[in-house]
Amino acid sequence: MPLEILDTAGTDCFTPMWELYMKNGHGFILVFSVIAQSTFLNISELYAQIIRVKGCEEVPVVVVGNKCDLANRVVSVE
Repeated sequence: MPLEILDTAGTDCFTPMWELYMKNGHGFILVFSVIAQSTFLNISELYAQIIRVKGCEEVPVVVVGNKCDLANRVVSVE
């Protein structure tokens, strides 16, 4: 199975393409920054969009926090 990675880097310029990738994707890795609370909060919206586009709740999703090495964490480990 081929692997495609769409790294939007948090920019909105890729928004029109998101649903196409969501529709064709078989699994998703959602990444947020532990030093930016807003990126963590956006994960639930993005997940809901994936579920809506796929039309099913049984979609493999992994949530990953990055920038864990930085001292100014605002998203808790819990």
